[in-house]
Amino acid sequence: MSLKSGTSTVVTVEVPAERLRYWDETTKQYVVAPGDYELLVGAASDDTRLKLPFTITGQ
Repeated sequence: MSLKSGTSTVVTVEVPAERLRYWDETTKQYVVAPGDYELLVGAASDDTRLKLPFTITGQ
């Protein structure tokens, strides 16, 4: 999809919580840590244009 300059649209991106997991050396299993996070959107890491806060709750 492309947009004309100056226009906008709503975009939905679904990220399953399992994609945010990490390997816990203590328990020897993958873990998704509950907490508050931000998804940063931008043209580059030094050009953040949007911050989307989200929370992962206990399982």
